[in-house]
Amino acid sequence: MKDNEHDGTSKVIFPEVRFTSKDGAVYAYVCSVTDKDVVIKALALGNGDKIKSITRLNTTDKVKWKQTKTGLTIKIPVYTATEIPITGFKIELK
Repeated sequence: MKDNEHDGTSKVIFPEVRFTSKDGAVYAYVCSVTDKDVVIKALALGNGDKIKSITRLNTTDKVKWKQTKTGLTIKIPVYTATEIPITGFKIELK
């Protein structure tokens, strides 16, 4: 019999980034990242367009980011114990 502790769900959480796009912007949803930064290699300089701006969805907080040849590095906010560790970013290209 499965219960809350033995429900068959993996207790290991892997960080991931999922993407979608709309109206010329790329939306990146960063999930379960345990580091202070996330590096998105697909958005490295030389892989396509340069980035014009990045905004965090549902907030006016300034986003710290840097685009280099190795990838796009975005600072991830600190989560409280009760928050779900998912952050959405709108990435506008030049």
